[in-house]
Amino acid sequence: PSPPPPSPSPPTTELYTVIMLNQSSRAYDQGVDCNYLYGINPSTGAPTLQLLGLYNAGAYSFVCETQTVTSSSGAIVWSALWMKVFFLDPTLNLLFYDNLQRNQGSLWQKIGSIAYPIGLSGGSGAPPPCGFFGMAFTTGDGSVSNLNPAFPYPTPPTSPLAPAHGTFPTAWAPFYACSANNLFNGNETNPLYFVPITSPKASYNIPDGVNLYFPNGINPAMPAARYLPLVECSIISVPNQACFSPPPPPPAPSPPPMPPSPPSPS
Repeated sequence: PSPPPPSPSPPTTELYTVIMLNQSSRAYDQGVDCNYLYGINPSTGAPTLQLLGLYNAGAYSFVCETQTVTSSSGAIVWSALWMKVFFLDPTLNLLFYDNLQRNQGSLWQKIGSIAYPIGLSGGSGAPPPCGFFGMAFTTGDGSVSNLNPAFPYPTPPTSPLAPAHGTFPTAWAPFYACSANNLFNGNETNPLYFVPITSPKASYNIPDGVNLYFPNGINPAMPAARYLPLVECSIISVPNQACFSPPPPPPAPSPPPMPPSPPSPS
């Protein structure tokens, strides 16, 4: 018999798309949420044909991780998920990203507000999703290096000492999916909707976060060195409620009054 065909070669160029998610209602589970997002049932390994599974045909591989930050009381402050999907063919990478950028099939609304496996807001009994934000960007055909989602616009930053970065072609512009309860509002003279502050994650090509020094983009520690533009939401339609801190516990009941002292003997 003929020998089996060789396995596909590993990627030799940086062809990939990055997806980042953040919410505050529950802790992302790396083994569960990464698989469901990619379109794999984490229990069986079978395709779900949901979420990215509808669009990742031709993908070579993916990497994914999660992180959750809690308060001193154990309440979730935020939970984030980062995924990088690799391709060998630039056309397939661009096609994949085009579906994300067009919000094909209401993808971002499903990710932020619908339960597994159709969405990514958790399983049965999960708390109502709140504070969702998501973004995606791509290296496209690999022809532009040093792309940075903190600098999505062709206008150069005001400081010449800002981090070096490539310019996204219009068709590859980063996509920022906001919910109405997790964004920064503009003002009467600038009535825009801005991406919430997003932390850096250098291993997923997010070295400067997004809107890290909102509202003026200036790092107080290096006022002359780093200027980050204000980044606007691409959509604000992901249905998500505001996150509320749990109410404080009720005050402890007052102790019962002391019984009267017995009368003194005469």
